[in-house]
Amino acid sequence: MSAPNRVRDPEGTVEKLTDAALQLFAESGYERATVDRIVAAAGFSKGAFYAHFKSKEELFLHILEQRLAHNLQRVKALCGLEGSARTWLKHVLTTLLNFSAESKSMRSLSMEYMANGMRNPEIGERITVMHQRWRDLFADTLRGSDEYRDGRLKGSPEAIAYALVAMVDGFIVQIGMEADPRSKETLMIQVEPLLDAWFEERA
Repeated sequence: MSAPNRVRDPEGTVEKLTDAALQLFAESGYERATVDRIVAAAGFSKGAFYAHFKSKEELFLHILEQRLAHNLQRVKALCGLEGSARTWLKHVLTTLLNFSAESKSMRSLSMEYMANGMRNPEIGERITVMHQRWRDLFADTLRGSDEYRDGRLKGSPEAIAYALVAMVDGFIVQIGMEADPRSKETLMIQVEPLLDAWFEERA
């Protein structure tokens, strides 16, 4: 969902409101990040807010869409990498874990999305659509791999893509809650046997 183009935005109001909301959602949670607090942090009036967004929920969904587009673009760049699908999956997992490791606020925000998705049907529906975009990207890439063509891929691309998205969501929650989270490198070492189980070794 894009921010509505109700008025021109010469002062970068949408960007400033988005930045303020990102910080407040991550620090205080969705419920406590009120429109009053968002506009105060951004230095605008409530009138400026409602000139661009109908509600806090619309701003939240706008941020969610922005984040998806940014992350999808970064992962799509990996789809053209040469090498086996197994190597590609490891690159993808490492990259996705980097997203959550970039900052504590982004990990908190990811958990806010998941929590609100379970409480709010519209947000939950939007997150489901986003998850499907990730699954489609992964499944399409696996279907184009040599391992799929020569029968070395165990299980369907769709099932593996579903498991991969669920795995990443679980890692984000785990990393976000642990006081001393394990490094991405440690997680990847532990996950590699699972990735290997999706591929058949041939002499």
